Parts: sequence; structure tokens; C-alpha cells
Amino acid sequence: MRDPHGTELEGELEEEGEEEIDKELQLEKNQTAATASQINKVNNFFQDNFSNLNQHIKQDLKHWIEEIGSDLVLEAMKRAVEAEKNYNYAKGIMKSWKMNSVKTLKDVEEEDDAFTNRKRPTYSKKEYVQKETLPEWARDDYQPPKEVVDTKNEEISDRLSRLREYKKERGIIQ
Repeated sequence: MRDPHGTELEGELEEEGEEEIDKELQLEKNQTAATASQINKVNNFFQDNFSNLNQHIKQDLKHWIEEIGSDLVLEAMKRAVEAEKNYNYAKGIMKSWKMNSVKTLKDVEEEDDAFTNRKRPTYSKKEYVQKETLPEWARDDYQPPKEVVDTKNEEISDRLSRLREYKKERGIIQ
């Protein structure tokens, strides 16, 4: 039977609203459980690879999970471990990723590729060939120069010998 004031309709709307609220609460519980699982995974990795967890580190890890996600936090910590560095190194990686808007592991790969390309020296594809010229004497068509008689030296030698003879004749030298 229909209520002239619409109370039946209000009841249905209230039931639908309650169902919606129940769905939202269930979704929130699932997200909280997933978040707790992620936090535990990150915390366990930290304890296994760095040191014991204290409250400050737990809060810091939770903060980073909220900022960039547990996958990226784990990846940053793995990189720190591989580089034989401490947790501060991982924090530096996470800060860099946050600044560069890195959101997924695929973004991390792209960032790594970009970094590698920046570090790699750029060479043009043109091959440089250094051309050297051979000395004249190494060429196939080389002809040694003809001996040039040095007439100046002969002329000087001739003058010196005449000067000596002159001095001998005059008795200046013996």
C-alpha cells in the first residue's frame, strides 16, 4: 500500500544509502588491509636488509608508501642494497623519483634509460679518418736529389790555402 506522504519511498532510499555505505566501508577495509600488507612487506624488507625498525623509520616508510607507493619504495631500497648503501641512499632515490613525478616501475625504467642516455657521450655517426702525408723519401716515385757541389765551401777552402801559401812565402808562418 502506498503512503500518501512518501514514507515507503524514503525507506527504500534509506536502505539503498545504507547498502552504499556498507559497500564503501568494505572497500575501505580492503584498502586498509592491502595497505597494511604493503607496509608489512616494506618493513620486513627494511629489517632484513638495513637494521631494526624503530618508530621513526616506520613512520618514514609509511610516509614514502603514501607518497610514491610500496613498489617504488621497495625498488629504491633494493637499489640501495645493491649499491651497498644505507637507507638514506634509498631516501635520496625516492626524493628524486617524487621530484620527477615517477609513479610506476615502468616510469623508473624510462628514467633509468634517460639517465643512461645523458651519461653516454654523444658521437656523430660520421667516421673521422685522419689523413697523414708520407715524407717525400717514403713515396714510390721518390728520386734522391742530385748532389749539389757546394761551391762556396770549395771557394773558401781555396782562399784559405792560398792565404797559407802567401804567409809561408813571406815567412809569417812555417
